[in-house]
Amino acid sequence: MKDTLTILIFADLHAECTDKIRNADFSKRSIDVCFTLGDIDCQHLQIIQKKVNCPVYGVLGNHDEYGMFECCGISDLDCKYIYIQNYSVTGLSGSSRYKMDNSPMLTQKESITVSKQLSYADILISHDSAYGLHGQRTDEAHCGLKGITRYLKKFKPHFHIYGHHHENTVQVYKKTIAVCVFGCAVIEIEKENNKSVLSKVEHIF
Repeated sequence: MKDTLTILIFADLHAECTDKIRNADFSKRSIDVCFTLGDIDCQHLQIIQKKVNCPVYGVLGNHDEYGMFECCGISDLDCKYIYIQNYSVTGLSGSSRYKMDNSPMLTQKESITVSKQLSYADILISHDSAYGLHGQRTDEAHCGLKGITRYLKKFKPHFHIYGHHHENTVQVYKKTIAVCVFGCAVIEIEKENNKSVLSKVEHIF
């Protein structure tokens, strides 16, 4: 079993990204798994599914619709667990609720309730971030989720990978390496002296 886990990430894709996705060539990359982090329409999901030669898992964003993954052949990772090589992964869909409709969104209380149902995983993927991580607590749409903050405090996973904030950042939060992706990126994780480290973050577009 190789020591490096290579992850292809897509998050918050918009109409102007269609040509970039169609023209992207991932065939020469040794990718172990692909994660979609939400706010990606069905057309883009279908293109992704056809272009990558690895398992594709996803969580929904606040602009998505429930049931999208089933029609695209993508596995929904919301509150589920998978194992990729020697890493456990779980996911959480949606953002903080800022309007009343049937989109994947959670009140802060709901996010805490959901987080209590999750157990430890080495990697947490989600659409939204921990509460206040990007300094936007007064912005109901981008303030983050207290349930994610609780999860990171309690379990201290190695990595938290998320989208929603339209930024590409890497920071350490509650002893977890928090990676925010906007667009498309390749992330490499390695075992180094029995410790998991983020060895590479490459932004494709």
